[in-house]
Amino acid sequence: MPKRDGISLYKELRSQNLLPTTPVILITAKILPSEVKQFRDMGIAGVISKLFDPTTLAQEIGQILGWRL
Repeated sequence: MPKRDGISLYKELRSQNLLPTTPVILITAKILPSEVKQFRDMGIAGVISKLFDPTTLAQEIGQILGWRL
């Protein structure tokens, strides 16, 4: 996203109480355990690391959201 990152957008949406129950999954290169913990503490549902495997992306999302596939 030009001039913005996912975290700032997430914070803005949550601060305005927009989509308060919509789970958010980040696709990011920031996957150190401390960073992932920080995201989870913010309420992020899950993190998928770049470069991800497109053939398993749906399965990863399903696991984060607790879907039974």
